[in-house]
Amino acid sequence: MFSLFPTSGFNGSPLTIYGDGCAISVGGDINCTQVCSDPSLLFKTWQSQYSCLALAALSIGTTASFNISSSYIKATSRTASMVGVPDITGFDGARVLNLTWNCIRASCTVDDTFGDCHAENVVGYQAPSTEMGILTSLTTDIAELCATVPKNQLNTDIGGPGVRLSYMLQAVAAIYMFVISRLFTTSETIKWSRDKLSIANGTLSPRVTHFLSKVEESRIADATTNLLVEFQEAQVFFVLAIQIALLIATLRGAEFIDASSISSYLVDQQWIRQSAQFVLLPIVLNQLSLRRMCRSSVYSLLLCAVVLIMGAAVIYKTALSYQQDKLWGMFSSKFSVQECGYNTSLRAYCSGSSGFYLLPGPSVMPWIFVLYGVLVLEKVAIAVSGLKQYKVWHESPAVSKIMDTTRLGAAVVLPVFYFASEIALLVFIGKACYLISHMVTPGEDWNIGQLVAALIWAPVVAKYLYQILCGISKSLENRIPEKYAVVKRRSDQKTDEVDKSGPHDSQIQTKSTETSYTRLDANEPGEPSC
Repeated sequence: MFSLFPTSGFNGSPLTIYGDGCAISVGGDINCTQVCSDPSLLFKTWQSQYSCLALAALSIGTTASFNISSSYIKATSRTASMVGVPDITGFDGARVLNLTWNCIRASCTVDDTFGDCHAENVVGYQAPSTEMGILTSLTTDIAELCATVPKNQLNTDIGGPGVRLSYMLQAVAAIYMFVISRLFTTSETIKWSRDKLSIANGTLSPRVTHFLSKVEESRIADATTNLLVEFQEAQVFFVLAIQIALLIATLRGAEFIDASSISSYLVDQQWIRQSAQFVLLPIVLNQLSLRRMCRSSVYSLLLCAVVLIMGAAVIYKTALSYQQDKLWGMFSSKFSVQECGYNTSLRAYCSGSSGFYLLPGPSVMPWIFVLYGVLVLEKVAIAVSGLKQYKVWHESPAVSKIMDTTRLGAAVVLPVFYFASEIALLVFIGKACYLISHMVTPGEDWNIGQLVAALIWAPVVAKYLYQILCGISKSLENRIPEKYAVVKRRSDQKTDEVDKSGPHDSQIQTKSTETSYTRLDANEPGEPSC
């Protein structure tokens, strides 16, 4: 931590001097007089540059004809003496301004890493002869210094076209399966509404009911149900690999991602932070689809927990990477300029906007964790309701009343909560995909890594199409041992609880056709439970 030495500015606002910026060495004596006269120390840190320019401006202001009272000068001198400036009026502000002006000019003329510097007012004439002239020109020079720095592009390895396309394909697949799962459960909800709520038969066209029933019995229904589970696993490990890579990129710093300036590094870090959140949204949406189709399992919830924790770790580390000291230190050994005391070119520190926000607000992680927590609690509640002890608890009138009230409340609140969450997820994913699709820039390279990233979902899509065309039985019969057989059976009654509780999402467990694994050499029921 650095020390603060506040003084009074010309307009009454405080002027801050960073004590650490005037340290001769790390943990050494604080002497701004020595640091500000040596370019190797003056341009070493951002604190030293800021403090020396502040002292120079203060020195010029107190010696010029600004009608500054002697009491103010005396108070300012006492503060300045704490950082090694015994007399503010005797501080050599002209030397600081000249050194800064020379460093700016050299950064424009010597360093072409960031494009040509067309600031003719910086390189085309000599420094003004007066201190006030130099101070005035610096405001223009500093602005021109960063005006021609090229627009930063994402690092190809972390945000190239293939990587972005794979993100979008993952999101599109999750949305597709969500829509299909909604379609599968619609007819069951309508049937329950008719039977239990005495809704007139004319409410829905028989053709629509027949169509929905046919959809449930189609190969698409079987293939999508199977794809939901397999896609969740592939999705999780795909995202986990991305998160590990992003975490390493954040920990290793600017050199690892080949950032040439603070601005380009911040753009990469903003992409890492935003994409780490975005890739989690399709996973959570797919988890809701699994729940709707009664294919959610403890295994899938555990996988989801792993990627959520990793995503939170990536976001936490990117937040730390925005610290000014860390940013400055990343580029301290790059693009050295003689006039800057062999320190880094000032153009390396041109910092612009991060340029994009895929998601609203700084983070959607708290909401994602709340949604995941509700899914876990619901799973635990279902498991507890199947215990023998649960029936014993239910025999007590007081406990039974609490349980029934809780169950009734959940039956009302959960559907609304899940529906609102689904809408929010669809909006966030849709907006992010729209923004990603508009991030295409001319000259983007499609190297081997980008092609691999873009084709990562090809096996999943190919298998899905194969199961639709040939049937899930044909797809699975060559993947299991010969002692098992694939048996297709109808399932008309879905759950014993539907009649009692209503059609809320947690109770709809419908599937018109099921494919089971049956052992030919034993009497075991083949299909494992969720």
